[in-house]
Parts: sequence; C-alpha cells; structure tokens
Amino acid sequence: MTCAACLLDLHIEILVIIQGYIDPSDIISLRKTCKYLQYASLERTVWLTALRQVCETHGIFKATFPLTDMSNRALEHAALSPSRFIAYMCKESPQPFVTRILQSRSFSDPTGTWKEGNFVDLMLVPGGRFLITKSTQGVIHLWDLGFASDTIIQPFPIASIVNQIPKAIKAMQPTTDGSGLRLILLEEPPTGPELQVYVIYPMETAPSFKVTVSLKLPTIQFNGFGFAQGILAFQLDNIAVVWDFVTDSIATWNAKTRYTDALVFDRIVILLGTEQFAMWKIPPLRPRLGSTDLLNLRPDQKYHRVPAFQCTYAFPNSNIRVPPVFWPQGFPRRPYFVVIADFDDPVKHRFDYYTIKPIDDDDMGGSVPFLMKASMATGPIARSNPIFWPAMRFGRWWQGDSCHGLHSASLSSRNTLNSPFLHQQQGTTTPALHELTPWENLQLFSA
Repeated sequence: MTCAACLLDLHIEILVIIQGYIDPSDIISLRKTCKYLQYASLERTVWLTALRQVCETHGIFKATFPLTDMSNRALEHAALSPSRFIAYMCKESPQPFVTRILQSRSFSDPTGTWKEGNFVDLMLVPGGRFLITKSTQGVIHLWDLGFASDTIIQPFPIASIVNQIPKAIKAMQPTTDGSGLRLILLEEPPTGPELQVYVIYPMETAPSFKVTVSLKLPTIQFNGFGFAQGILAFQLDNIAVVWDFVTDSIATWNAKTRYTDALVFDRIVILLGTEQFAMWKIPPLRPRLGSTDLLNLRPDQKYHRVPAFQCTYAFPNSNIRVPPVFWPQGFPRRPYFVVIADFDDPVKHRFDYYTIKPIDDDDMGGSVPFLMKASMATGPIARSNPIFWPAMRFGRWWQGDSCHGLHSASLSSRNTLNSPFLHQQQGTTTPALHELTPWENLQLFSA
C-alpha cells in the first residue's frame, strides 16, 4: 500500500520553491510545524523572494531595500511588515514602536545667505525610506530615512532643488525602470506658470534633481490633477488635457463641464465633479508643437463629444472628496479609487470603493469603473481615525490638530496595505485642508 505524499518527504530545494507561492505570514506558520520545515523557512532565498513579491504587490519603490546587503533577519522583518502593520492598525489605541525626529535644516540660498527653512509640505515615497519635503522658502529636499526603523536619519538631505521660484509639489512617480523618482512641480516664474518634471535616482553616488521636460500653462487656475505612469490629466476651463510627459505628446477635448478632480488609469481618464463622474477613452496623442502649446488651446473636435461612461452619485448635496492616485497601485490587484462623501451631519461619511474592471470594448477604452463596496462611517474624520486610512494613498489631507501627511495606506481586495511602514507627523496648530502651518520638525512613527 502506497503512503500519501508528505511535505517532509520533499527535498529542501522543493520546499523553498513552494514557499515562494505563499504569503510571508504563512511561511511563519509553516515554520512552527516542525524542525525540518523550520530549517527550510530559514533559507535566504525564501525571504528574498518574499520581499520582492511584497514590493511588487504593494507598489513599493524598488530602491527602498538594498536586498544584497540586508541580513536574513532584516529581509524577514521587511517582508512581514504588511501583516504586522494591519495587526498594529487593528488595535484600539495603536502606539508606535519607534519614534524618530527629522529636524528642518539651514541651507544656503543663491545670495550666500543662510536661512532656516521649516517644513510646509511633504510626500512619503511608498516603502517609508525616502521623504520629499518643501520648506517655507520653497526649497525641495529629498531625505533618506533608512529602510529600518532603527536607522539614524542623516542630518542633511541627499538632494535639493534650491531656487527663488514659487513652487508646489503636485505628484511623484517611479521612473519606468523603477529605480528613480519623477517629481512633478507647479512653478510660477516671471514668464508664467509651468509644470516641471524632475527626475532623480536616489541610489546614485551623488544624486541630483534634473529637469526632463516642462509644460507652460495659460493660467494657474485649472481643475483636477490626475496622474498615471508617465501621464498627467487636468482641465483648463471645460477643456480636458492629457499630457504624456515621457514622450512629450498631448491630447485635448471639450468635456462640456468643469470637473473638480481627475484620475488616469491606463487608456481612460475619469473626471469627477460634485454630482457625478464621467469617463473618456484617451484619444490618440500628438507631439507637442512647442513649449507654448497650451497657450492658444484648441481642443481636438473629432474626439469625445460625449463621455463613454457616466455615473451619478447616490449621495446628492454632499461634499465630495477623491483621494489622489498617482503611484502604481501594485500587482496583480485591479486599479481602484475611492469617493468620499461628507454630509451635512459632520459625523456622517460615506466611502464608495471602485475598481477599474476590464471589458471587451475598445470604444470604452477597454475598462470601466465598477462599484465594489459602499460603506458608511460615523464620527469626525480627524485623519487619525483608522477608518479613513484604508481609503488613502499618500495622505495629504489635514483636519483637526494633527497632520497625517506621511502615511501611505490603501485598501485592496486582499485587505493589505500599500506601505509596510507607518509614518505620521504631529502638528501643533489646527491647519485646514492644504492650508499649511510650517513645522520645525517631523516625528516619524514606525510600526
């Protein structure tokens, strides 16, 4: 009589391959069964594979972890961060394991005068290692916080953009190869407003910001701002604009209506208003005519007289907010976005979670938004409320007495989080949404 196959009968190389198909938390469960499986779970290859898959699944910036230099214990700790983060957030009163302070530093302006620049804006790169800040003098800094929570933060940034031009941080994205960062700034030089796209590779010996392309704008007043990988979408009055800043090509059309927000997913653009959102298939892009291409804006007339899809919200007469989506959302989950409705009652909120569902219809752009879940929440959203976090990516929303501008969480079909690290900054005043008060230092909380 033949005995049933058993895991203990498998060679250790086979067990290593099997562990590449299960979650890191399941590897720990496997380890606890017996000494032989414990030995197999300690192979370095197991945790190298696990961490690579975690980074891919959660959209972690590739340069976050120096895989070849990390110890086996560090690899395991990083790979288990998503499950540890979820368990941490489920606590009634979560407290950080580690708190570090990032203090604003002096810098030398072009005149040679030393000034102190406090923080007024910030973005955390998914993974928790790199942080982009803006100072009161408009200086942009890139900081390396280290990939581990016990890393001592270097006292000075690894790269800066120092000039006297007023600017605002609009978005960041990874480069196509995943090793660099693209930073999109809205600048206001004397010649008129323009979008500047900078690129930096943080792991170079001497990293620096370099301008790759710019786009002059007829006005600084425009609606929405949506990003996908290498693509930007926004509105000038009723005219929708899609700009591929990698190939420097553009498309425009008359959307007939002014919307407040914009999202970009693959071949579609979603423009969101206060009562409904509408979807368009992105028309063929044409090479830009020059730096003044948008100054005499003429929309393409033969495309998109009506949207391919429209949806009216189920919550009229409410304040609509759409958390921005501009970083790759990970693989293999479907792209998604969240619409948040605040009602007249200050403690009543609704969250609608949409995924972008593929369909066999090229006229629709090959996909369509699909409402996956709608839920109600009660209680004031002072952004420290964990019920708000699952709907957010790159928190840049302020309310109440604290600023949670550094956490990078997102809800997926597997209920995992986009970043394995929790970082928050506690404020000392009560800033309104995007009305920022300078901070002398940032408290970095790590779970």
